[in-house]
Amino acid sequence: MTSAPKTRPVFLRPPVKEVAATIQFSDLDGVSLLCNLPEYWKLLGKKQYPTVEFKRPKPKLSAPPELAFAVLGENDDYQAPRVWFLSADKTSLVQLQSDRLSFNWRQLDKKKPAYSSYDFVWKSFSGALRALAQFSQKHLEKTLEADFLELLYINTIPFTDFGGAARINKCIPSISWETFPKSYLGDANVVNFMWETPIGEDRSSLRVQGLTGSDLVSGEAMLRLDIQQVGAISANFDNDTKKIHNWFDDAHLRIVNTFKDMTSAEMHKKWGLKDETTTH
Repeated sequence: MTSAPKTRPVFLRPPVKEVAATIQFSDLDGVSLLCNLPEYWKLLGKKQYPTVEFKRPKPKLSAPPELAFAVLGENDDYQAPRVWFLSADKTSLVQLQSDRLSFNWRQLDKKKPAYSSYDFVWKSFSGALRALAQFSQKHLEKTLEADFLELLYINTIPFTDFGGAARINKCIPSISWETFPKSYLGDANVVNFMWETPIGEDRSSLRVQGLTGSDLVSGEAMLRLDIQQVGAISANFDNDTKKIHNWFDDAHLRIVNTFKDMTSAEMHKKWGLKDETTTH
């Protein structure tokens, strides 16, 4: 894997809407997992995550990510549901299924607290991970082996902040509609794009995707900017916690530096970019 940046830009008001940290591991027996689920909930913390919901399981992670959808439904074997453990305000979410654990922080509406820091995400995710390692050893008599990791940042940027799709270069200078010879066209009102780059020989990649969307409550048009790193890993839950932690730290540095480098200085002022950076 190519080396990650050594500095971390700090934004005081980043447009982060959601962050998801995911680890995929050797399959657990779905029936045993469900039968012992109250024990995991206890280790995770019922007070911190008082609500439980059941969802359809997600497909396996793979690289490149777009191939992942083909994995689900390849056979008729029983698939245990994905379990959601929600905080009281529903902004923190732990997702557990037989081959995957995720932590999501979400800003559900503007009245909820804004994104605080990657450190909060890692602390919450690693706590859920430790609880799963203890649960697996005690109740399933199995040490889990990780094989894929993922870190995803979802940003939402209102069109009014930079003038809309036709002025996308005011937000992302490398993309421009204004320079397109369009005497026979009106202004663009939708902009979508995607870049993906390999970052090592271990099937790791970093993807940037921009999509035009709208706020579910206000209907306001906005750019959804996703930056995601996914990568293969061979790591034991008991002995390789530092290796897992380092992967996520490096992924975060790539993501936040990519976000800074691809967006404009004008937007940096709006988001409160500090002059100093934090050495990792």
